[in-house]
Amino acid sequence: MMTSQAGVEESSLQTIFYNAAEREEYSIALAARIGTKFEVPAPLEAFDFPQKGNINLYTFFLVRGPSNRTREYILQRINQEVFVRPDVVMAAMLASLESQRQSVAQGLLPVGREWDVTTLLPLVMGHPI
Repeated sequence: MMTSQAGVEESSLQTIFYNAAEREEYSIALAARIGTKFEVPAPLEAFDFPQKGNINLYTFFLVRGPSNRTREYILQRINQEVFVRPDVVMAAMLASLESQRQSVAQGLLPVGREWDVTTLLPLVMGHPI
């Protein structure tokens, strides 16, 4: 759980998501296992995230890294009963995030307004999503 999964092939990750999709609910242990597939430092702890909805049916709060430098992340699974083409949803999300980054960089926000652009973490395999 705490070690890097750099040698994992893409088909292994797809199997994890496929098997998880067949379950009634994600378990916190499964969320933690999936969390190790992303490029963030160990150790990892997963917790249930109570604010779930129609878009992201399964949501977990992940805390990673050594105790003196922990980082917090949200792990979400797109509800494929609502969005039957998650690849298209993710492509749109990437485009939206890039547009947000450009707007912030160009100073297009109203004076006094702050905006933190969400960062999607790449998989250990190097894929962006």
